[in-house]
Amino acid sequence: MQLKLDAVLSSLGVFTAIAYVLGWLQYFYYFDTFGIRMAAVELTVQDYLLNSWFVVENVVFFLILSWVVIKMPRWWSIIVGVAYFLIPIGAHYAFFAPGWWGADFLIEYRHTLLKFIPFALLAAVLLRDWRRGAGPSGLLVDLSWPHGKGMFVVFVIVVSAWSVSMAKHFGSFDANLELRYPDRMLSKVRLHPAADVDLGDLTQSEALYLVHATPTQLFVWKADGFVFGEHHQVKIYVIKRDKLQWFDTTKGFQIQRGNFIL
Repeated sequence: MQLKLDAVLSSLGVFTAIAYVLGWLQYFYYFDTFGIRMAAVELTVQDYLLNSWFVVENVVFFLILSWVVIKMPRWWSIIVGVAYFLIPIGAHYAFFAPGWWGADFLIEYRHTLLKFIPFALLAAVLLRDWRRGAGPSGLLVDLSWPHGKGMFVVFVIVVSAWSVSMAKHFGSFDANLELRYPDRMLSKVRLHPAADVDLGDLTQSEALYLVHATPTQLFVWKADGFVFGEHHQVKIYVIKRDKLQWFDTTKGFQIQRGNFIL
């Protein structure tokens, strides 16, 4: 009993460490796109762990898809697996091709593709077996590894590398999405400075967006004249809260953040 408890605690420790690293990487590449250093944003361990949930979720989806491909390899399932493998990096670099329908589709529906492709592939395999009268495939239920220890090590390395790459691309993707669609993804902010503080034209600008807020300061993006895809600089103002009487934010109501499907 004690050995089982120790194994569970060790597994939870490893899982937590992995989640922390993935959450940290996603945050790092998100803020780096805006030119903000991690030391300035005052994040906690809990923030990194909570931020990792989407990455961890997609690692699980990737494992489901990989298991289907490994246990029941078919030419079409391998193609689906390779395409799925490339979605995170493809969606990130799709921002280099604004206006092209394929790039826009990948940007708009990245989340949907990552979420449903593994289950669609699993359903297709089970449906094929059902139509043949074979019932659910026992191969998928059998958790034994079919290709030897060496290939298992390679598989673990591939999944680990893909997870790290995905966290990095997810962070940059989120930042680029906000830069491309600021009115959909970010809150506009109006600043009301303290009586003895002059914030210059910041109080007059109609294109101030709140990128991040901590208990002591605001990170505000001044987007005047910014056009995504052109060679403009992203200008961030770091404003101490004690310089303000108050600030207010506005954001259009959306059923789901960004109005993206699923």
